[in-house]
Amino acid sequence: MLLGDKTLKQIPWIQLSFEAFLVVLSVLLALALDSRHQSNINEDMAEQAIRNFRTEVQTNQAKVDRRLQYHQSLSDSLRGK
Repeated sequence: MLLGDKTLKQIPWIQLSFEAFLVVLSVLLALALDSRHQSNINEDMAEQAIRNFRTEVQTNQAKVDRRLQYHQSLSDSLRGK
């Protein structure tokens, strides 16, 4: 047997358990913080994508409106209005 009864009694089990608890707690806290940070990054990326989409739609709408006016004026001139 590697550890005898005398050796096992000399191990500070309470301190060892407390330190193990602190290590586990630290790891869980780090994982939670990392998850929250990643969630914030994902939210920012989603908001940026929505802003880019909105800008593109507005730009395209302005182009369509200009071309529509042009084509309507051509159609009106062909009809003799």
